[in-house]
Amino acid sequence: MTADTRTGVGIREVTPDEVSDIEERGWTFLPGLVPPDVVERLLETGRSFVGPAFEGTEKEAGRAGYSRRENANFANYYRGAFESDICAQVALCPQLGRNAALLLGRDMRMRYHSDLIAVKLPKDMETTVAGNDVTVWHQDVRLVRTNCVSFWISLTENTPEMGTMRYRDGSHKLGELYQPLEDWPQINRLPLSEPLTYQPGDATAHVSFAVHGAPQNLSQDPRWAYICAYLPADAPLLGIPSVYTDEYVASGELVAGKPLDHPAFPVVYDPATGGS
Repeated sequence: MTADTRTGVGIREVTPDEVSDIEERGWTFLPGLVPPDVVERLLETGRSFVGPAFEGTEKEAGRAGYSRRENANFANYYRGAFESDICAQVALCPQLGRNAALLLGRDMRMRYHSDLIAVKLPKDMETTVAGNDVTVWHQDVRLVRTNCVSFWISLTENTPEMGTMRYRDGSHKLGELYQPLEDWPQINRLPLSEPLTYQPGDATAHVSFAVHGAPQNLSQDPRWAYICAYLPADAPLLGIPSVYTDEYVASGELVAGKPLDHPAFPVVYDPATGGS
């Protein structure tokens, strides 16, 4: 897969106020980020990936190297951009890469990190797969030393009852902390973000160091989202173990201390060209 194969999908540019918001709080709400027709196609594709009983998420958890226990917070289908045209068109969209750069405060080349269909199943749903538990407070695992950006795109109407995202405002300023995060007093002193209601196409964006989590889904319906993550294109690989990079490091295709110049992590935005 290369970044040259996708087309524009009408994703809007972030505003200066949204950039200021993420600088201050570590996250920001992005209403109407993705057009309705694109959201419908992503939802249809996500449903086809996981199946009516979400069996596909079990396969994907294994493919990504995670155990059921580690996936208890929501049912995942990883890297759909390598299998689906619409996922590729969104995850590799130059505008989404540009938005990530702007939210990091620097108009720079940005590289695709990952994408996944994320489904938080109802707490009381009878299911053989994981995905109906609490999403514990956490910071996102990084492949590079600097902050990265993740977009959490709502594919349905998602309400607080369904376990939507919560953040500790300003937690990104504390740097990287280790689990359990609730044992750090400074985290607990920070304001808790308001419960969020998303319409289809609304999103939140956050930087890697932002502490975030979500309660269980207490409704009767799955909470559907699509998550796309990006990293600065010239940032060097940390080299710590990761399900995203281990095989490429082992083969010598990626080297710690060097940028992730590999087809699995294509550059999606370059300010010199306006695209990839």
